[in-house]
Amino acid sequence: MTGRLVAGVDGCREGWVAVVLSEGRFHEAIVARTLPGFLHEYRNVRAVGVDMPIGLPLSTPGRRADGEAKTFLGTRAKSVFPIPPREVLEEEDHNRAVKIAQRLIGHGISQQTHALRKKIFEIEDFVSGTRLDVREVHPEVSFRGMNEEPLGFPKRAWDGLLERKRLLAREGIKLPEPLGGEAGRVQTDDLLDAAAAAWSADRIARDTACSLPSPPEIIAGQKVAIWY
Repeated sequence: MTGRLVAGVDGCREGWVAVVLSEGRFHEAIVARTLPGFLHEYRNVRAVGVDMPIGLPLSTPGRRADGEAKTFLGTRAKSVFPIPPREVLEEEDHNRAVKIAQRLIGHGISQQTHALRKKIFEIEDFVSGTRLDVREVHPEVSFRGMNEEPLGFPKRAWDGLLERKRLLAREGIKLPEPLGGEAGRVQTDDLLDAAAAAWSADRIARDTACSLPSPPEIIAGQKVAIWY
């Protein structure tokens, strides 16, 4: 493998799906059960964009990154989910987590949001133990950055899928048809999200990426931002 390698990673039913770019062009798509399992093979990537929160809020009102991402996305703002405080996600039992959330932020959290805790803490553990440049991204923020205006359709709509494929292709990221292998069986929106995350990772590697907020917010000594 040669050239500037970066990776975009998105959670999927199978674990994680990663799109690897070389010099800004598609190189490979991989499915891995764990994030360290994927990055063990790609230890020389210059940057990794992960569609998962990195840096949890300690209390209300939450992270500036999420609020600024909503503003940036405009009509697609609903794709940004508010991140519960750390104390909520550290609770393994959903019912108890709901009670903690009600106390801290005035409302409960869904089982779907609570279920993300496993991947959130997997990322957190990995980031704390690696020298790789791993940063939080949000695919819809990445697509908005490519398009320079809010996208017209939801990502799971047919026109939304085509809209996002066209944007990736315009940036030089063309996914093979068929893709083949295990990655070819991953849900379409997860694969496109990983490709958008890779686009952001390539901008990070070239030091041309933007962040929301800018500069990043500091939470518990950690820089917290969504990059694109």
